[in-house]
Amino acid sequence: MSVDLETLVGKRLGLIMIGADADGNEEWKDYYGTVSLEGDQAVFTGPGIRLQIQPEWLDRILPGKPEAEVKVDYLLVLTAGRLPHREGFRHVGSSNPESRDDD
Repeated sequence: MSVDLETLVGKRLGLIMIGADADGNEEWKDYYGTVSLEGDQAVFTGPGIRLQIQPEWLDRILPGKPEAEVKVDYLLVLTAGRLPHREGFRHVGSSNPESRDDD
């Protein structure tokens, strides 16, 4: 069951990005922010990140868990950077100013 865009607007979203460093070691980065609507596009904005939420990601967005240490309304887990191909993973780009291009 996917979340519709209107439901996300104004909500607190936790974004976990999984990637790999230049040596292939797995890295995790978490971001917290809110979702706004720009035209018909949902945009996640938080400290150090601005990311358009792709329509195909909507079915990956899960409700936040009340018992979690960091309170969010919804949670999205994505991959970024170099990762070996794994079924169900998708590589994404980010406008994170701290991101680096090691290519």
